[in-house]
Amino acid sequence: MENIRITYEWLKSGRKKDVVRYPAGIERLGLSGSEFRVYLYLLQKVGPADTAEASYNEMADYLNLDRKSVMNGIKGLEKRNLLQRFKRETEGGFKEANAYALFQAVISE
Repeated sequence: MENIRITYEWLKSGRKKDVVRYPAGIERLGLSGSEFRVYLYLLQKVGPADTAEASYNEMADYLNLDRKSVMNGIKGLEKRNLLQRFKRETEGGFKEANAYALFQAVISE
């Protein structure tokens, strides 16, 4: 296996029109299919606050995955330090869609 060093940087919103650039080298991280798809989906959703907001159901519908696969994808991305999840509630205590801060792996050899 290659000798690589991975560090993480916070991804800032840099979206232009409908073009989303994904971090170089992400294919070398060994992400599962659902992790990769969820990560790319959330990259599209990063807004001016540099976070992405999406519900599990929204992601599942858009990505044509079941809800459990989306949840596993999120969990896997958290373990790999590629995202941080923020659980949100309304003032009345009702759950809202989670917000996510995305990070990119900076790979150096």
